[in-house]
Amino acid sequence: MTAPLFLIQPHDLTAASANQLFQLPPSARQHAFKAMRLSKDDLLEISDGAGNRLRAQVVNPQEGTVRIVSEQYEPQPSIKLGLVQALAKSDRDEQAIEMATEIGVDFILPWQADRSIVQWKGPKAARGLRKWQDQLIMATEQSRRSRIPRLNPLVASSGLEEWIRKEVDAGSQVLLLHQDADLSWSQVSLPETSPMISVIVGPEGGISDKEVEAFAAAGAKPVLLGHTILRASSAGPVALALLSGALGRF
Repeated sequence: MTAPLFLIQPHDLTAASANQLFQLPPSARQHAFKAMRLSKDDLLEISDGAGNRLRAQVVNPQEGTVRIVSEQYEPQPSIKLGLVQALAKSDRDEQAIEMATEIGVDFILPWQADRSIVQWKGPKAARGLRKWQDQLIMATEQSRRSRIPRLNPLVASSGLEEWIRKEVDAGSQVLLLHQDADLSWSQVSLPETSPMISVIVGPEGGISDKEVEAFAAAGAKPVLLGHTILRASSAGPVALALLSGALGRF
């Protein structure tokens, strides 16, 4: 059985070292011993979400103490994967980032598209980001990852256009998923070296012609993912899974 993983704050992890006793912080303790019912001698893993992963064995469930068995650091991938996800109704955007995290995405950028029905305005933007961050943390633990995807603040289409330009200038590749693109997925040439490959996914109503033109002018490559139209919740994860396979990250 794969040992469950629990994310804790980086400052809490500084007290943990191999062959030493370590007391799990309250949140992880509650999850491990109340929700998951771990008992003495069971194995678990703890991570700071930044690549540090420690394997441990339960010593005392009542006190929440474990003994660190081994330490491991997982470096950043040579080519990161990014997802620009348009806000979508019925929590489809959250479904997308959850699955993308399980697949291995490294960076997520929420996008207020012209045709997004959901609107993050004022305090709602902060609440939306917190909700997305919580989703990323839960998906990271569920998938046993030692790195939480980085979540950037919300951008509108004008901000996304500028972001694309900066990413392309830095050597990254940006793929714009669009049902009317001339370039098919099989024709996409992936770089051997690149800081990041990102995919842009529009909302339920699709990406407007104005947005497509602006993003393409900024350096994004419109690409047809397949012959069927996928929902906003599945298009990004499917593209990321294909990229992960091509990059040998699965």
